[in-house]
Amino acid sequence: MSLVITGANLSIAYFLLMALNGFFCFKKIPVLAFPTIGISIIFLIGFKVDYNGLNIILTLLLIIFMFGSAIQNWNEYHK
Repeated sequence: MSLVITGANLSIAYFLLMALNGFFCFKKIPVLAFPTIGISIIFLIGFKVDYNGLNIILTLLLIIFMFGSAIQNWNEYHK
């Protein structure tokens, strides 16, 4: 059974996850970035989200920040 998140709580969660992933795009700390990416993936998979106009845009932005953070920190991890 999945939990349903809608409204202001969903927007706050999206902006918090985007801020964390965006922060780790610029600050390359792989030890903290990879768990943050994992939490974002669990959030997107584990919670049922009502996908309307704003939520689709926020979801796409979160996915972009997740990929950016993963790529930047993966390169830093292999140095």
